[in-house]
Amino acid sequence: MSLPQHITKLEAVNYMLASVGMAPLSTLVPPIPLSGAEAENKLDMMTRSIQLKGYHFNTEYDVTLTRAADNTITLGQDIIRVDTSLCGLDVTLRGTALFNKETNTAVFTADLTDITLVRYLPFESMPEPFRYWVMMEALIKFQADKSTDQVRYTLSSVEVAEAKAVAKQYDLETADHNILSDQSSQGILNRRRNRR
Repeated sequence: MSLPQHITKLEAVNYMLASVGMAPLSTLVPPIPLSGAEAENKLDMMTRSIQLKGYHFNTEYDVTLTRAADNTITLGQDIIRVDTSLCGLDVTLRGTALFNKETNTAVFTADLTDITLVRYLPFESMPEPFRYWVMMEALIKFQADKSTDQVRYTLSSVEVAEAKAVAKQYDLETADHNILSDQSSQGILNRRRNRR
């Protein structure tokens, strides 16, 4: 008896196709039928959309960002959010470059520490509960484009709500949240220490 495997991207796309009565794909390597490409696109967009908030699995804390020779800081394409609240700077991402809103420039006088990054991860790098939630959310969007079957859509909506609840519970359990070690609480404590 073999153990169940994690949901692959191909399996997710095929599940979406099957939900509207379309034939499965054997690969996601182009060229693939238009319906398969549409399902894969919905899955990719939902993967990004759900990760934008930042969960335990795609958030990195206490990161140091090092300046380049020209005193700019460039991040990878996979960085979707930067939080500098613990170091007291007001910055934003402009493309892949970090921009200092206090000085209105992309030039920094020092490396940045205590940075929190939210990183985009490919579908198959996410934990299983998030893969399932992403797949179900993408399935709803795909069904809305392809099917007029309201009963099927309603059943899928219930499954999406359940999948979301499981993913959020997984995040709560794995993040080990604690009011004394929470990032927001630490920011407040650090500001109080700096005033002394």
